[in-house]
Amino acid sequence: MKKKILIAVGIVLVLAAAGGTFFKMKLSQMEEEVKMEFERIADVDISAVPDGTYSAKWGKFVVNADLNVVVKDGRIKRIKINKMDAGSGYEALGTVNRIIENQKVKVDAITGATTSSKVIMITTAKALEKK
Repeated sequence: MKKKILIAVGIVLVLAAAGGTFFKMKLSQMEEEVKMEFERIADVDISAVPDGTYSAKWGKFVVNADLNVVVKDGRIKRIKINKMDAGSGYEALGTVNRIIENQKVKVDAITGATTSSKVIMITTAKALEKK
């Protein structure tokens, strides 16, 4: 009986270790993809964007954003996050305020939520590219 319990515990430990390794690999892959996409963001001349509401969804693995960007009179007036998937406390929603205040897509990331901040910036840029 003890042997069966030890085998079962061993199997659970192996599966947990494999799951943890897989998660770390996917997380590292996500961070690399976000980094590459972030580097591709071109400066957006917001004054040239016609008035309107622009939508985009973008993300990788565990961090995803779905948002609308409202442009009026050559300025970003509002960014509405329809859905943000990120770990609790890592949503980086302050990034929206930074984009609006600076009137540019690339702004300083929220400390401790860099990937989420970049996903918001990338998604905002993708929305504005649809102009």
